[in-house]
Amino acid sequence: MGDVERQVANQVLSTLHEYPCLEACIPLIHYISDCVRLAWKMTNQTVPYYLDTDFTLGLLQPDKHERYPISEKRSDIIRAFLWPALMQNGRCIQKAVVAT
Repeated sequence: MGDVERQVANQVLSTLHEYPCLEACIPLIHYISDCVRLAWKMTNQTVPYYLDTDFTLGLLQPDKHERYPISEKRSDIIRAFLWPALMQNGRCIQKAVVAT
């Protein structure tokens, strides 16, 4: 495990300090490592991927948002963001998941 992976693991474990058993949870440590490595690869491309951090509540935009399956189908008003959109060079690669 590299230094950055250790730092992220330490941050996760300190946030979840009420669950000390997680320190010995090998699948969690592998998951953290995989996430850090994927994030590194995504940001170090010629045209990097990034997460859309515009969580302004408003109207559903079909080109950028996907309605959560159990959301209110008759409303286009976003009540909450469940997952951010994946973007590259201003283009939506994977839509955000929203609750309406």
